[in-house]
Amino acid sequence: MNSVKLVVFSIVCMLASITVSAQKTVKLSSPDGNIGFTFRLDETPVYSVMYKKKSLVGDSPLTLEFDDGSFGKNLNFGKPVFRTGDETYDLVVGKAKQVHSHYKEVTIPLKEQKAPFREVRIVVRAFDDGLAFRYEFPEQSGKSSFVLYDENTTFNLSGNPLVLTTFRSHYGPSRGGIFTRLRFDEIKPDRRDKLMEMPVLFEYPEEKVYLSITEANLVDYAGLWLSKEDNGLLRGKLSPYPGKPKVKVQAPLPHKSPWRVLMISDRMGALIESNILTNLSDPCKIEDLSWLKPGKTTWMWWNGDYVPDYIREPGNNFQTHQYYIDWCADNKIQYHSVIGYADKPWYTDEGGEASPGPNFDITKPVKTIDMKKVCDYAQSKGVGVMVWVHCKVLYAKLDEAFALFEQWGVRGMMIDFMDRDDQEMIRMQEEFLAKAAKHHLYVQFHGASKPSGIHRTYPNEFTREAGINHEFYKDNNMVNADHDLKMPFTQLLAGSCDYHLGGFMAVPQSEFKMHWRLPYVTSTRCHLLAMYVVLESYLHMVVDAPPRYEGQAGFEWIQNVPTVWDETRVPNAEVEEYVTIARKKDNEWWAGTINNHETRTIKVPLDFLGDGNYMVEMYTDAPDADKNPNNLLRQTKTVTKKDVLEVSLAANGGAAMHFKKSSEVAKSRAAFETYLNETSPFPKNPYNITKSAPFTLGAADFDLGALGVAFNRSQSKQDADGSQTNYRTDNGGVSGLKYGIVNVNVGNTGLKGFDMTTLGDWYIYSVNVVDAGVYKIEVNQNSGGRIPWASLTIDNEDVLRLDDFPFTGWHNFQWYDTRTTVYLPAGKHKLKYTLRGNSPHNFGGLRFTYVAP
Repeated sequence: MNSVKLVVFSIVCMLASITVSAQKTVKLSSPDGNIGFTFRLDETPVYSVMYKKKSLVGDSPLTLEFDDGSFGKNLNFGKPVFRTGDETYDLVVGKAKQVHSHYKEVTIPLKEQKAPFREVRIVVRAFDDGLAFRYEFPEQSGKSSFVLYDENTTFNLSGNPLVLTTFRSHYGPSRGGIFTRLRFDEIKPDRRDKLMEMPVLFEYPEEKVYLSITEANLVDYAGLWLSKEDNGLLRGKLSPYPGKPKVKVQAPLPHKSPWRVLMISDRMGALIESNILTNLSDPCKIEDLSWLKPGKTTWMWWNGDYVPDYIREPGNNFQTHQYYIDWCADNKIQYHSVIGYADKPWYTDEGGEASPGPNFDITKPVKTIDMKKVCDYAQSKGVGVMVWVHCKVLYAKLDEAFALFEQWGVRGMMIDFMDRDDQEMIRMQEEFLAKAAKHHLYVQFHGASKPSGIHRTYPNEFTREAGINHEFYKDNNMVNADHDLKMPFTQLLAGSCDYHLGGFMAVPQSEFKMHWRLPYVTSTRCHLLAMYVVLESYLHMVVDAPPRYEGQAGFEWIQNVPTVWDETRVPNAEVEEYVTIARKKDNEWWAGTINNHETRTIKVPLDFLGDGNYMVEMYTDAPDADKNPNNLLRQTKTVTKKDVLEVSLAANGGAAMHFKKSSEVAKSRAAFETYLNETSPFPKNPYNITKSAPFTLGAADFDLGALGVAFNRSQSKQDADGSQTNYRTDNGGVSGLKYGIVNVNVGNTGLKGFDMTTLGDWYIYSVNVVDAGVYKIEVNQNSGGRIPWASLTIDNEDVLRLDDFPFTGWHNFQWYDTRTTVYLPAGKHKLKYTLRGNSPHNFGGLRFTYVAP
């Protein structure tokens, strides 16, 4: 259960920052005094908002349209009730682990002086990073329910801000809306697509003030949209109830609207860091949270249901999912998604995935798949299974389906094609979450309404898709780096963002072609890696085909990056240009920067770090990223919170950074030193790497018995006595081990190599770096069979993953340019080269070339 400490002080006396005047005016300010709210009762209620003594929202009317008439005139102003809230709560999933919420609040009772004497309360909360208000509908004499036709909440924006939004011609979450940025006076009230999907960002560039309007705690109510009216006011418009276009909300009394939220700051990053939406949401309703495990998942639909050729009959069957489950187990991917195959769902349905047929049954899998067998196998490999479901098909047998999912061992689901945010659909979403929690299931909403902070209430909501994303790379060119960059300034302000991340085959935009199977992407590899930190999601996808990741630089980042965070900071953010977001997990920081279509160099202040030294591992765009967007540079360096990193960003590029406390690095380094010194046969005097490079470490050094190299042949041989002895030798042979190494001549290089034939074969060098700096790494090898792949680690950290060795023939060794650089600090290091696949090759050595300090 979340730990919550709540202290609330009811204050009914006058305060300096909270006043009620004889003219029926109420004023409320934020705890720091920067945000001011004024409410006044003229002919109708009106409010206004100031920030640092500058008007952001002028007098804005608030009226309501019920089925029994308008509410807004002939009102009696009741006695306001003031209070201050100070609360600390935990988030199971979110951008922060523990949140401190401090606010000032006023409740303003309004009652009609004439029949039907209806009463509505307006509740206002002021935080340091924004302001929110909502309507409360209390119990009333002679009424047990109400029907709302329209909520005429208005926003009379001051000045002429820049607006970033998507425009829609109809209600329903956007699956195809493109972002538009324009001045407010350029929005014509008579445009056909006048509905604006929240959150909407309003930027006052002259004052450097940012305002975002959205809603929080959307529960049992219709979703709100914004529209510019003929009088120049922004007006809130509610999604109509299905089959009842006049009706927006129908509910029993008492009832409450969602919060109408104005996020405000003179620093764009403060809006991204804000937890105001969860502050305004109800506390957690799930008692047992021990089963919740956020993570990353496959999504084979994106890659076109890829399977390798050796699976002769791919489809809705065990063999297809076994392949992905095995890959997940080998690559730290927590979940595999069972969707269907070739646009046919995994359950009985005469229609397709998008359009259920007349006869469907989610409790009956197609005959070719045994869901219990798939889940049992996944569990044996330490992998969870989630299933894709159409919301209509699921809702038809909701309770029965959830019980069956739990019996099978399913861990969660994507609920798709919701495509509405009317009150009926919002109620369904809460029902999905509440009942799923009882069966230990998490939920990923797809084609759904925007986030509103209720992942605090139901932490089994892991993520939402509420706009176009990388799935659109499959069939059009609507997405690119510029579109990616709009997300942090819009939907990300509301919460999690399911974005179909993981496309690992990038091409320049000029070469992009649409591929339904094995699609391309157009941003650089570093841009893609950074998105895993920039975008908040507790169930990030890894969408591409497994072979596209194997041996590829940067895949280790995807394997290791967390999906939930202890703290979030934004060092810099320029709307539509670039953004850097840093997130902390345990004692480590992860940071991502994404860039638009312009090449630039930015400075990233590191004041989010704690005291002491940190080792940062950086992935940055390679110099040729414009032509080869999959290329990247990888280096490490020591930094402190006083440092400012200068980062070069390619067009459509990015940067990904991982910061570890040097003391933690030192612990692992010290353990390694002990290992070297106490475990035979590692050397007392390791080989040196100097900047008088190129410096070569050859496999021949092993054969000559020189100190410093160890080799392991994973394939066992059976001795005469029946025992098994692994091929392993050190210093030319170790007592008790009988088998030597098959030596291979390495052309005219003066080197000898050895063969690597079995998954898991490895060799280890101990080396001493005399001159710290950035070194380019090359590999000497040959291959005559299938293309091999291997890895190189330095001090147990992945440096290279190689899977595109050229075919050379077994007797033709070549130096292979890995296009990878790494920063090597001075001192002793362990280099381990490992065969990662059953594709044999002969290894000759490594070459290090000094590049830069």
